[in-house]
Amino acid sequence: MGHRLVFVIEQEMNAAILAVILGLAVFFVAVKLLSRAQSTRVIVACTLVLGLLVLCAWVCHRRATELKLQDALKLEDDERSAMAPYETDLHTGMTKPEVEAYLAARAVIYSNGHDPHGNPELWVKIAEEPGDGFVCDRWAVYAQMNFNSVGALLQTHMQKLGHCI
Repeated sequence: MGHRLVFVIEQEMNAAILAVILGLAVFFVAVKLLSRAQSTRVIVACTLVLGLLVLCAWVCHRRATELKLQDALKLEDDERSAMAPYETDLHTGMTKPEVEAYLAARAVIYSNGHDPHGNPELWVKIAEEPGDGFVCDRWAVYAQMNFNSVGALLQTHMQKLGHCI
């Protein structure tokens, strides 16, 4: 999914770059052709060309933003769908061995952990989100199951952990 998102944005950015190059080419041709004409005509032609250039860049940017939003909404729906079985099938009060048996029966890979108070937790990776590419390059999305000190399930919820600098 992350590769698809990057590819879509690159296509739209290529279109914006092409619009800028074409706009500049038209601008220079207009200046060259109209250099002998009155200065008012040159100013009007240049203004029209720059306006067209800005419009093309804005349309490309808007389209890229819409595609990015659509991909983000689809990713969020996919994460909710992946999380749903854990939230419906695992109920409060189940023991940790019962939850582990549930996961093993479905061949789900999970990790054991502990919260800051030393209570056990189970983690199931359900998705990975692309990051912003500057601070965080990706986010791992987990179904996290928290247990109390005697090993009874307290809650199951989604947790995101970033791979960040």
